[in-house]
Amino acid sequence: YEEMLANKGAVPFANHPAITALCRDKLECQRWLEAHGIPMQEAVSDPNLFTGKLEDWGGGYVKPRYGAMGVGVELLSPGSHTPHMSTGVSGRKEPSILQMPVPPPLGWAGISMRILAQRASGSDWLLRPGVLRRSRMDPVVNAARGAEVLPAGDGLPEETSKEAERLVRRACQAIAMGEGGSLAAEVGVDLVVDSRYRPWIIEVN
Repeated sequence: YEEMLANKGAVPFANHPAITALCRDKLECQRWLEAHGIPMQEAVSDPNLFTGKLEDWGGGYVKPRYGAMGVGVELLSPGSHTPHMSTGVSGRKEPSILQMPVPPPLGWAGISMRILAQRASGSDWLLRPGVLRRSRMDPVVNAARGAEVLPAGDGLPEETSKEAERLVRRACQAIAMGEGGSLAAEVGVDLVVDSRYRPWIIEVN
């Protein structure tokens, strides 16, 4: 990666390294989105707050700060041991963050979506049809962990999909306002669906 950057010359490099770094840091990216008006579930990084937040929220998701593919993500209940470090997809330990849980629709352990957004031209973004991941047993609902995968339109109300797309466009516009944002070309946005079938963005990749 560093060699590519050093030898790219005048060729535009997308996604810009600054955008890649922003989206890789789950906490920093959430703070950026929140600052630009994107509603998200509360997240904290101070381990001293974890126990109290689990009590306040009735549980929470602990995850590696720089994680991917659902590796190291775990749903904790009040009174659970709260790890200060989590094992990421690379196998290395990373600082943990704790995120407020979204209550899933009745009958499901969790329902999530992934929407791929690609820069069309200027400030316009092209959204690919959403992909739904759902599980009746695993609240992490990641395809790598065995969640059922299907087109979002086959498993969600139309209004849920439309609201998810509105949120994704707002998130893309916010990401494009960051350093190197003019070379933000493609992002994958993860959302979860709550008990009233409202979508919530949980991270941008």
